[in-house]
Amino acid sequence: MPNNLRHLRLKPAHDDARYPGKVSVWYPCHPLFGKQNLSIRRRVGSAEAEYLEIQSADGRQGVPAWMLDADRCAQMTCGLQPAVDLLSLMELADWLRALDL
Repeated sequence: MPNNLRHLRLKPAHDDARYPGKVSVWYPCHPLFGKQNLSIRRRVGSAEAEYLEIQSADGRQGVPAWMLDADRCAQMTCGLQPAVDLLSLMELADWLRALDL
């Protein structure tokens, strides 16, 4: 588990189903954004790609662990218009054509 999420654990064994913990979703584009004290049902994955199964009023939903990191999500911005480098788009188009699907 990344260091910035270690505080989410209630007990030393973070994969112990008896003590799953409570979290909040801080990623603004997630449907559960702003919801607090959501119950963790289980954790899946590794430190590089961990997902948590969250119980909400609407049922269970998988959430990437990074979306529970308030500091990380606070650094994100949403722009009105996406900005993409033209050269990168041209390289992507060339790569897709080379795949010849």
